[in-house]
This record gives sequence, C-alpha cells and structure tokens, in this order.
Amino acid sequence: MKQKKTETNHKIPVVVVLGHVDHGKTSLLDYIRRTRIARKEAGGITQHIGAYLAEVKVGKQTQHLTFIDTPGHAVFSNMRSRGGQVADLAILVIAGNEGIKPQTKESLQYIQQSNIPYLVAVTKMDLENFNLEMVKNQLMELGQVPEDRGGDVMVVPVSSVTGQGIDQLMESLWLLAELAELKADPQAVPLATVIESHLDKRRGVLATVVVEQGTLRPRMEIYANGIKSKIRALMDETGRQVKQALPGMAVQILGWQALPPVGARVSTDESLVKNRESAQQRLGKAGTKKAEDELNIVLKCDTSGTLEALTKVLPEGVNLISAGVGEITESDIEHAKISHARVVGFHIPVSTPARNLAEIEHVTVVQFDVVYELLNYLETEVKRLVDPYFDKQILGKAEVLQVFTINKQRIAGCKVTEGVVVNKAQVDFY
Repeated sequence: MKQKKTETNHKIPVVVVLGHVDHGKTSLLDYIRRTRIARKEAGGITQHIGAYLAEVKVGKQTQHLTFIDTPGHAVFSNMRSRGGQVADLAILVIAGNEGIKPQTKESLQYIQQSNIPYLVAVTKMDLENFNLEMVKNQLMELGQVPEDRGGDVMVVPVSSVTGQGIDQLMESLWLLAELAELKADPQAVPLATVIESHLDKRRGVLATVVVEQGTLRPRMEIYANGIKSKIRALMDETGRQVKQALPGMAVQILGWQALPPVGARVSTDESLVKNRESAQQRLGKAGTKKAEDELNIVLKCDTSGTLEALTKVLPEGVNLISAGVGEITESDIEHAKISHARVVGFHIPVSTPARNLAEIEHVTVVQFDVVYELLNYLETEVKRLVDPYFDKQILGKAEVLQVFTINKQRIAGCKVTEGVVVNKAQVDFY
C-alpha cells in the first residue's frame, strides 16, 4: 500500500523591515498594524509581541503577511540578522528627505547575505524636501537598479502619515512572495524560531516564535535550548488564543519552563533542535574571570532579545557577573555586593525592597532607557577605573614632605611641584 503523500501548502510570507535609525521603520509598521491587522481587539489596540499578521487585498481575495517588528538601532544588528534568517521577504526603508545612510548599507548587506527578495520603501513622501530621484541615484551607486531604470528592484514611495503608497507597498510585497513561490509543509514536524521572549509577572515566561514548518498546537511538548516544555496556550498579536499556528505565522507561546533566548530553535522533535548556550550560560562563564582593571556589572533587561544584543556590544573592560530578564530584585543586589559589582538596568524598574537594600549595602544601581547612554556610561566607568584622573581637571600637584599631628588632627606639610593648590579642592593621594 502506497503511503499518502504529505500535502505541501503555500507558506504565509514573513516580512522583516530594516533600515537606518529614524528613517520611518516604526511609523511604517505602526501604520500597517493599525490598518491591516487581520483581527482587532476592542478599541483596535494590538499587543506588542514582536510580530503580527496583516491583511493585503489582492484583487477580490484577502491574503496575509507576517511582519517581524525588529529593533532598528545599530546595537541590535545581531537581532536584525536573526530576523533575516526567519524572514522570507524584506523591506529596506530609506527616508526620502535624507537618502542612504551607513545603517542603510548595513541592512542591505544583511538582506543580501540572507539571500531573500526585497523591495525599497522610500518613506516621508509627505514632506516638502522628499526626493525620490536622489534615493534612486544612490541605490544605483550601490549597484541596486530600480525597475523604472531597467533593473529589478521595486521602489515604492510611501507616507506613514497620510497612508499614501501603502496599498502599492502591500501589493508589491505579495508579488514578491508569489515570485518566490514560498512553500512549507503543515504536516511536517514543527520547527520554529524564537524572535522575542520575556518574563511576565502574572503568566510567567512568554516567547514569540515564527513557525517555519509543521503546525504548533496547544498541549504539544516542545524542546528549545535543551529544555522541554509544554504549550499551555498560543496567542496572536491581539492577545486572543488560537488553536494552531501554521507555517509563516507568529504566535506567543505560554508554558515555557525557562526563558528561551532569541534565535533559539523550537521543535517537538528534540533531535531537530541543536542545543545552544543561552546568554545566561555564556555570561556565567564570562563572570568567572576576575581582573583588577575590569568593571564588574550585573545586567538586567526587559527582554531576552535586548539582553543578548547588549551582551555582544559591551565595552572592553566590562566583566559580566550575571545577567537576566525582569525587574531588579534583592538577589541582584546581593549578588552585586558579593562580587563588588554595580547593577545596570535597561528598560526595567527596581523593586522597592531592592532599592532599599542597595542603599543599606551601598550598591550602585543605574537605569537606562537609551542604549547609547548605557554604553557611554560603561565606557566612562571603565576609563575611570583604569585612570581615575582621565575626566578630572588637575589644578596642581604637591609632594608630602612631613606629616604631624595638632589637636588630634593629622596635617601634611606639602611642597607644590606643579600648578596651584586651592582651598577646598578635592585631593587624591597616589
């Protein structure tokens, strides 16, 4: 008896949006999210899960595209490259009033390395200084020839303010998908990739995955990063529970036994999933070394994706004692105290007990919401550790000739050797 052939269906195209910072990636995604979400919850508000399913009208039919909402900052290049690994199509965003920038070229390299079809969205066409021809000329300088100049690169001008050009953008994306003939087997062993994960106070660990093949369903046992878990629920971008996730869909999984790192492979077959070291494991190894001229820190972030991205760009001289996701707790303060470290938080709060303990134990806790500020702070502190005077104005130097006591106070008799010594100035001995 012949075995029935497994049916192979067209896959829902997965789209990643890349480009230079402040060129309109977030505005474009927000506009698409507001106007094209397949199912809206009350008030039209969607949950931020790192990806969402959007509708596109093709003739009389309604098709779907999955958009991955990846960070645009240069620090998150690792996350963007991983986004390219699970993506089928890409949108390269270029602001029509500024043109191609360094991060635009970097994003184009990721797209070419991933070997995925892409189109160019020239944003901000509602501005007076919008210059489409300038962008096309710059693309040609990079060897990317627009269609209207004899090449094969689709260039679509859009405005995320007025919505102009969005319909053409969505239709062009679908055309790219059809030309790529994307297919996946919904009956195959499920295989997915984690694109975001975080710890929720009420529900525990949540992670968004993009399904590459097979179908994920509640109550399935899954493996990721060497840990076995059971799917308690699958949720879409509106927060509604779904019965299944087909190839190309992005869903949030509830039921993890541990926080899976961004980029982790997920499957019901353990043999298909290569065990990778988590960011926490790598950091644990890094934290075992000790040097006098290194800055010890305990790093806490809002999501595992942010955590992993930051760990790859920390300045030289920073020693990670430990790292994790979620608010800064008393255990972080205790760990920092033992390790003579300071606690650095990104986009996360400090619990009241932890703040009180930090004051008692004299542990430094700093919080940041901007990546540049966090990295600049660490660079400055490393320099200060190596050279305590690098950012100080030295007025003068003096040599201690004799130390004596008057009325129980120690007094140093000094000779000025350089500059001047003024009253109430800070004095360092070396």
